[in-house]
Amino acid sequence: MAPTTATAAAAAAAAAAAAAAVYIAYKWTKNWRYVSVGNGRCILLTGCDTGFGRHVAQQALDAGFKVVAACYTEAGAATFASTTATIVVADLTTAEGVERVVKAALAAAGDAGLFALVNNAGLCLPGNVDWLPPDAYERSMALNFHAPVKLTYALLPALKSTRGRVVNVTSVDGVVALPSTAAYSASKHALEAFSDVLRAEMLPWDVNVVVVEPGTMRTPLAEAFADGWLRSFREAPAERTAAYGDEWARRHVTQTNKGMEAAMVDAMPTALELVHRALLHPSPPSRILPAKGNAKILWTLGQLPDSIRDRVLYSLVFPSLLPLTLRPPPPPPPAGVVS
Repeated sequence: MAPTTATAAAAAAAAAAAAAAVYIAYKWTKNWRYVSVGNGRCILLTGCDTGFGRHVAQQALDAGFKVVAACYTEAGAATFASTTATIVVADLTTAEGVERVVKAALAAAGDAGLFALVNNAGLCLPGNVDWLPPDAYERSMALNFHAPVKLTYALLPALKSTRGRVVNVTSVDGVVALPSTAAYSASKHALEAFSDVLRAEMLPWDVNVVVVEPGTMRTPLAEAFADGWLRSFREAPAERTAAYGDEWARRHVTQTNKGMEAAMVDAMPTALELVHRALLHPSPPSRILPAKGNAKILWTLGQLPDSIRDRVLYSLVFPSLLPLTLRPPPPPPPAGVVS
């Protein structure tokens, strides 16, 4: 090899190595957990009574944010008694509740302005489409979708003035809808679509919109899932559930409890990830699919062709036992045998 060729090759190799080092450094540092501190900036967080929202509130306080925590119950609010959080108790499915929370957030923010709105409040009403009543969809949309929309509408002028952030906690169910979660998944898909539009429209104002898509976390919402499904089955009109049978329902509950127990992870790591990546990071990602838990697995299943995905998800959720009316009849007794 001629010297000039060797020199050029060495230079190219050095350049490639330098580029690789820069890229690796970028990938490493962009995910540093502690990028900055809250510096007293004000955030409004909903759904703080228990579980994931309670963890996020505490982590945000620890990071130095001024937190306005919206709770649904007085009992939930009481857990913040020893903290510096501003507490407001409100039902976000009512106009009065939304107005109370908005006023509390703007008052707490003061002249410095509101830095972030974190829409986390939600409920899950499980049940199969065959028997889940339309009211369950209305209730789910009221809290999981309409409440975030109303809060965003009310607070967007304040967030534009501070170049703030809107963080919407959806779910991996907002990406791939699991059987028996129609009402919940529909509301989370709606919030995903709303977030996508909002993110694009807020580009000129430099307002960041972040969607957080957790998997199955150990929270009261997840722990109550199987019981909620069984309650919907038992409360449904008999003509809606008779085709399935009680044995099928019992097996489904057993399978669900086992699956949930295996899938549930501590909510704290995801709460930390939200605070550090969605609130503290100077350039937050548009989506956070948490590192802990089954979110990435379920997301991957959602990319399969529909015919394959449907069968995989059905087998994960429902028992191998067919619903009652779909089972083949038992074989007749042998000839000469009296049953």
